[in-house]
Amino acid sequence: VLAAGVAHEIGAPLTVINGQAQRLARREVIGDDERARLGRIRSEVERIVEIVRQLMELGRRHNVEKEWLALDELAASAVALVEEALERRGMRLELDLPDPPPRLLANGQQLTQVLTNLLVNATQAETVRRIRLQARQEESRLHLWFEDDGPGIAEADKARVFDPFFTTKPVGQGSGLGLSMVHRIINDHGGTIGVFDSALGGAGFEIVLPLDDRLQDETASHDTDPRGRTT
Repeated sequence: VLAAGVAHEIGAPLTVINGQAQRLARREVIGDDERARLGRIRSEVERIVEIVRQLMELGRRHNVEKEWLALDELAASAVALVEEALERRGMRLELDLPDPPPRLLANGQQLTQVLTNLLVNATQAETVRRIRLQARQEESRLHLWFEDDGPGIAEADKARVFDPFFTTKPVGQGSGLGLSMVHRIINDHGGTIGVFDSALGGAGFEIVLPLDDRLQDETASHDTDPRGRTT
């Protein structure tokens, strides 16, 4: 309710600000410096709009519509969305997926968003040059390990990485909602996600998902620490 109210109240003035800045930028009487400043205003307005959208998405109740999907196709969709950023940063992405690829009952758009958010999170770390996505099927569950060779996550921050608006990035370089969205989607699918120190030297995330709905209640009733140990 709060998110919906915020979006409604903020949306209208943001539209006015963006529209007025756009109109001013079209005037020939202003100089390049003023036009650049107006461009910065519009850029920041768009960032606020995106934060509000993510907050609404995070708080919305979801009826997850599912279908049978192949893991390799989900991974390919996510990689395609961040391929340009990977190439620009000179990053190497290693995919280690089972052959034949496992199929799971899931919402393809949402799981693609999970993989994309984790990839984007890694590409935004300054020192990351290597990213690895591994998957293994164990009985009726799918285990995914997402790792990088970056600076990792400080011990004091591990318990907070999925909190809304928590971020260690500089101001303007992240809303702190990406991992919260990942956590919400995995939870909606009856799965778990945890953080661990990667053998590559950076951050690691482990996701455990039931392959079909029959295991969702059982999976959701247990807490799983990194590397799959049930607690």
